[in-house]
Amino acid sequence: MQLFINETSLHGQYNEQLHFFNSLKVFISSLKRISEIKNEKDTFKSDHFFYYTGIEGSFFDSVIKNNPPLNRVFSENLDKLSPKSWQKDQIHDNSCSYEYNDENFVTTSVAEISERTLVSQNFYGFLLNFSESKFGNEPSLTILKNKADSIVVDAVVTPEEIESWLINRGFINPEEIYDENSRTAPADFQTVLKDDTLFEKTNYPRNNGRIVYKRKGTNELWVVDSAMKHAGAKAHIEVFDENSRRHLGTSLYNLINLDDKFKVENRKIDLG
Repeated sequence: MQLFINETSLHGQYNEQLHFFNSLKVFISSLKRISEIKNEKDTFKSDHFFYYTGIEGSFFDSVIKNNPPLNRVFSENLDKLSPKSWQKDQIHDNSCSYEYNDENFVTTSVAEISERTLVSQNFYGFLLNFSESKFGNEPSLTILKNKADSIVVDAVVTPEEIESWLINRGFINPEEIYDENSRTAPADFQTVLKDDTLFEKTNYPRNNGRIVYKRKGTNELWVVDSAMKHAGAKAHIEVFDENSRRHLGTSLYNLINLDDKFKVENRKIDLG
C-alpha cells in the first residue's frame, strides 16, 4: 500500500487562517486514520510540501506556526507516519506530462502516484488531499499521461473516505467487530452509529476529528470519543444537547444507553 500526501491540493484556496485551520483539522484526522491502518504501508510526501500555499501568498510552513497547539498536533501525527520522500526513488519522467483538468502536474505527487499506478499490476494506494481543493471530492481522478494514457488514481480527503477505500479494496471487513483490546477508538461503522434508521450524520464541524451524529427524533448529538485513553473496553460515545450544546453524558460504543454518571458540568460541544 502506497499512500501519497498531495502537496498540490494546497493552492491558496482558503481565504483566511481560520478557514485554513479548520481544513487542517480534517487533514490531521486523516493522518491519524492512516497511522491506524494495520496493513503494510508506505507513506510518501514531496520534499516541497511545506512550500505550498493554503492561503495565497503564505507558505504552509509559515501559516501553521501561527497556531502552535495545532502545529504540534499536526507534527505529532505526521511524525507517526514517517513519510518518505518519493523524490529519492522517483520513477516518473520529468519530460512527460501528467494532466488533470488540463493542468500539468509533472514533478509532483500526482505524477508520481500516476506512474506507479501505471507500471504496477497490483498497485494499491491513494492521494490524500486537503479539502476544497481543485481535485474535488471524487473517489478517483483520471490523469492523462502525454495526452494519450488515461490513469485512474484513487483520492481521499476525510477519515471516512479512507475507511471506505479500505473496505472497497478488501483491507477491512465492514462486519468486523471492534476489538476491545485495541488501543484506538472504534470506527463509526463498529458502533451503534452505523444504524441509519436511528442516527444521521450532521454537517457540524468534526469533534476531535470525528463526525457528529444526531439521534433521530431527539435533540441529542452523538460523537465517538477518539482519545486513546478511552479506547478498548472503555470505548464510548459522548452525548450532547443540540440546543444548549451542553454535555449530557456517555454511552458505551455498542449500546444506546445514555449514562449521566459521566456527565461533565460546564462542558460544551463546539458546533461552529
